[in-house]
Amino acid sequence: MFSKNTKGNIINAVVIFGIVAFIGYFIISRFVLSSYLVPSNSMEPAILPNDRIWVNKIGFCSYFSLWGKGFKIPGFKEPQRGNVVVFHFPEGDSVLIKSPFYNVYELRAEGKLEKILRDTQDSLIYLPIKYRPNYVKRIVGLPGDTIIGVNKKVYYNGKKNSPNYDVKHLYKLFGGDAVRIKIDISDICKETEGYIVCSITNKELTELLSLSCVDSIEQCNNNRTCGYYFPEELDNVNRWNTNEFGPIIVPKKGKSLDITSENLPYYRRIISIYENNLLCVKNDSVFVNGVFAKSYTPKQDYYFVMGDNRDLSIDSRNWGFVPYDHIIGLVFCN
Repeated sequence: MFSKNTKGNIINAVVIFGIVAFIGYFIISRFVLSSYLVPSNSMEPAILPNDRIWVNKIGFCSYFSLWGKGFKIPGFKEPQRGNVVVFHFPEGDSVLIKSPFYNVYELRAEGKLEKILRDTQDSLIYLPIKYRPNYVKRIVGLPGDTIIGVNKKVYYNGKKNSPNYDVKHLYKLFGGDAVRIKIDISDICKETEGYIVCSITNKELTELLSLSCVDSIEQCNNNRTCGYYFPEELDNVNRWNTNEFGPIIVPKKGKSLDITSENLPYYRRIISIYENNLLCVKNDSVFVNGVFAKSYTPKQDYYFVMGDNRDLSIDSRNWGFVPYDHIIGLVFCN
């Protein structure tokens, strides 16, 4: 039999252990390491649908709530080109209450938002950064870079991006039924009598070219994965697509950007949404917080991200830059 003192000591030890364990779990999950389940194929072949990824959060901006108040811990780590990052979706600031998984900005660009709001009696709410959906993509453009896409190749500051990882692109494969046997069913996007459309890597492309059952292979050019391309206001003029886009200057903290009414669409969200300034245009003149502005200096760094499954990913080519304070952490992956 235990004495009363012994029982009391055991209870105290269990309580203390539970408190320490809870605090440890809170610190680790909030600031050190977290896991996420990836639902889409936009990062194939590095990350497959339903893969669970682990994210290193040390050094990045962190948000947490305590006693009903929100707190932010500033980050000190800088992501590098080629890093795979998890971040809060920049366009996730506005959400439909009844249909939270819709992209409000895409619906608005397609002219469907007002009809949905009217037909479903739904309404929009604003979400703080920490509550916005989590996305995973690879960084291809760092703060200050000039990014351009030409013929399925990405260039930064005039240099060709030579990745040490595999990317996928869409191709049309012409041939008989035997062609389908050689392709992973998950890579097939469309089937017709004459050809199939599939998303494959360069290595897979080389292997297919050597097969006698493949009559010919064509690249799928001018593919558009989304209802609009960044910047949305200039999409009808640029008509960019997954393989041809830019040049786009990625904003850098402390580096002044020339601002005109013509190039404002590139930086509108940065100035008014991400950095919370009052922005307006009068007679082709730009005013920030009521002051005429020919330039703007960002208060934080921004990044240009893309999915490895290039022609099937919705990313910075569609909705623009990822602010530094939206980045959750680096992914442990290929």
